Amino acid sequence: MFELKSSFVRLSLFAAAAMLAALPALSQQPPPQCEPPAPPPDNSIPYRGLISGCSSQPGGNPICLVGEPIQFQLQNGMRECNTSYLWQFENGPLDGFPTMIHQFPSAGTFLVKLTLIQGPTGNPQFQQLITIVDPQPAPTLGTFAMVLLVASCVVIALRTM
Repeated sequence: MFELKSSFVRLSLFAAAAMLAALPALSQQPPPQCEPPAPPPDNSIPYRGLISGCSSQPGGNPICLVGEPIQFQLQNGMRECNTSYLWQFENGPLDGFPTMIHQFPSAGTFLVKLTLIQGPTGNPQFQQLITIVDPQPAPTLGTFAMVLLVASCVVIALRTM
């Protein structure tokens, strides 16, 4: 039993020494190549509403709803290495990722800004105006229309008997 423990200790020490010997080689490798994201042609930030389907895309409805989660997404949503994403919403700056989800608590037109902090390669900025409206309540039938609807249903039911 003692011999088995001794062999295990020797094997563990050998593995630890091998890993320590490999550390300098790993740290000497060049950092991964980073490509800054290509800016959208008009420096805007694409968005889409996750409830109403509002969208900044051509042909989309650009008006979103109060309280709706809205996804703002620069490029494919992948975080570029050595890049920080500083978002500016109506309530102040927020560090984040290329894709952010935000809810506006009130109606109005808001300017969303995004600054990519990339160090010596520059700090490109993007911005997007977005209009937020209160959702309209569903229309309801008045008393007269409701009585007329019920009477019509009764007449149809009696005729089909």
